[in-house]
Amino acid sequence: QLIDQVEQITEEQNYQR
Repeated sequence: QLIDQVEQITEEQNYQR
């Protein structure tokens, strides 16, 4: 699902902060 991918990318970016 596209939303699943978006969630994963958001999590990765959040982790980078």
